[in-house]
Amino acid sequence: MTKFNLNKLLKDKFNRSVLIAFIIVILISALDILFMKSGLFAKTLSDYMNGNYADGLWNMFKVIALTMMISFGILYYFLIRQDKSEALAVVFVSYITWRFGLADLFFFWLQKKPVVDTLTWLQGNYPIQSVANMFTNGIVTSTALYISVTVGILISLGTAWVLKNKM
Repeated sequence: MTKFNLNKLLKDKFNRSVLIAFIIVILISALDILFMKSGLFAKTLSDYMNGNYADGLWNMFKVIALTMMISFGILYYFLIRQDKSEALAVVFVSYITWRFGLADLFFFWLQKKPVVDTLTWLQGNYPIQSVANMFTNGIVTSTALYISVTVGILISLGTAWVLKNKM
């Protein structure tokens, strides 16, 4: 049986770019937690957890998250390694995993809380809603979120593989 070797994994520069993408998603989750605790997004924690945000603030958060992803990709290219496929992997892997709900999982995990049974604020959020339609009768549950995140990770790693091998 082969032993998992993190050092060997990280020696591959492309793998580092993928790891950076996952770290970006963790940072977005941490930012989400800070915004929740600030009280700027919703009047109460219950409102926040149910997706009842103040007008325009969710769109602002999306812009901040997208800006982080793109900025890290650009910074990776200019400061770490001038490899377009790696810089694109930073952007695409973080975006895909974010859209498929990885940031939502980290939102709970970073707070050391269990994922709630029903995630009402994710209703209608493509692609998570599509997974819910297939597996949980259209209701975004913790099960649907876990399945969506798994699919998103697989798609993002497939995208990274294509970028690494075809660019």
